[in-house]
Amino acid sequence: EWGMPGGHQEQLAQMVGDWTAEMTFFDPAGGEPMLGTGTAKVETILDGRFIREDFRMEWEGMPFQGMNLIGYDNFQQEFQSLWIDNVSSGMVLTTGGGDLDGLQLHGKMVDFTSPAGRAIRSTIEIISVDEHVMRMWEEQPDGSEKQTMEVKYTRAS
Repeated sequence: EWGMPGGHQEQLAQMVGDWTAEMTFFDPAGGEPMLGTGTAKVETILDGRFIREDFRMEWEGMPFQGMNLIGYDNFQQEFQSLWIDNVSSGMVLTTGGGDLDGLQLHGKMVDFTSPAGRAIRSTIEIISVDEHVMRMWEEQPDGSEKQTMEVKYTRAS
């Protein structure tokens, strides 16, 4: 029974479809935000247990592609998200809670700016069946937290 899809998986399924994505990267040092536009295709996989997002955009003249797997672990009673992309060899795993209005996830990111890793927090706010917003905050060297990204998804179909 704990392995079967249920209400939490149905919650995630509301994000299935084709989306346009308006992305904003915020400079933690206070510089001008960088803007970009992309597309996302979200589908359920493995009999509705998970959703897979395939994200694509041009970023600074280069193609950017990412994949996000999101599911709800009935046994651990938490949402789990795994992000991978074509500009990193690492994976970012976040876990947390949520309700019908969205998800609140926490994890750790390791990259060339923080080889030991830094805490990250992300939220997915469900505005309506045709719009949701993902926001991400990262721990700064001084221990503070600053928003570094926002992606506004609008249903294309």
